[in-house]
Amino acid sequence: MPIPIIGNAFIGIAIPEHITNLITDLYDNDLKTIKYVKPSNLHITLKFLGKSDERKIILIKEALNYIRFPHFDIILNKAVFWNPNIVALEVELNPYLNAVKHELDKIIFRHALIDIDKKPFKPHITVARTKAKFNKIELNNLLTTYKTINNKKFQSNQIHLYRSLRIKGKQNDYIKLFTV
Repeated sequence: MPIPIIGNAFIGIAIPEHITNLITDLYDNDLKTIKYVKPSNLHITLKFLGKSDERKIILIKEALNYIRFPHFDIILNKAVFWNPNIVALEVELNPYLNAVKHELDKIIFRHALIDIDKKPFKPHITVARTKAKFNKIELNNLLTTYKTINNKKFQSNQIHLYRSLRIKGKQNDYIKLFTV
């Protein structure tokens, strides 16, 4: 009997409510070409896992029990636009965050046989996506709006295993499956 696929899975850090509020207060609903990320979906991805069946999820949960996760500050840097369509807030890559990412890659590879990321780690919070091209003035205005949260920090003390669910073509919902 085939094992059902539960959707894309990923490991990430949730954004606390006070930071989520700072971010979403800057959402500009007059920009019709922008689709903002739901407040409950804001996060920092540490490891994208892709399609994962129940057996793989069980292995990942077991692996996450081995990770040591220190409390540390996460500092927001500037807003950026990544072609073709992502507006994100860069997160400072501090030694603690980098160490957690490195340890997570090793543990997940060892216990769940998921490859170690080859791309450089660029921690960020995706805040919006667009399907249309921005003109430079609109883009500059949007990125400037987020300057008010440059250097804001929050304490990180948990990581979560999430899965992504799409319900009837609507924006994905991210469901927490496990917390360390």
